[in-house]
Amino acid sequence: MKVVPTTAAGSHATGPNDDGNNNGKSVQDIVLDTMSTKHIRVAVVGNVDSGKSTLIGSLVSATLDDGRGMARSKIIKHKHELNTGRTSSISTHLLGLVRNQEQYQAVTGSSYQDIVLNSDRLVTLMDLAGVSLRSI
Repeated sequence: MKVVPTTAAGSHATGPNDDGNNNGKSVQDIVLDTMSTKHIRVAVVGNVDSGKSTLIGSLVSATLDDGRGMARSKIIKHKHELNTGRTSSISTHLLGLVRNQEQYQAVTGSSYQDIVLNSDRLVTLMDLAGVSLRSI
């Protein structure tokens, strides 16, 4: 992964680290450090209709589901997945966490870079399509 955003003057943009001081690090350095030392990956596996995508959608969007697939609709990739209510592809979603006293809270952002720069910890959630046990 290579992220090298620049400022208007063409120099590397910088962002804060855990203590709010960037120490002259470029965004690329901060992203690479965060992705390598504070990052875990979780594959979510289960039967069809067990709520894997709904759980991931709720975690990533920091909202509760309404019982009709609202949280899931925030992460689906294809129109037919919305129509059928079933995930048909493998997808990854980034969850950023920031420590707030004794607990972690989700970080929401419009891009992966925003989430990485504003997070203390990262979790990549891999949403896998479910398998029906009847077909096995």
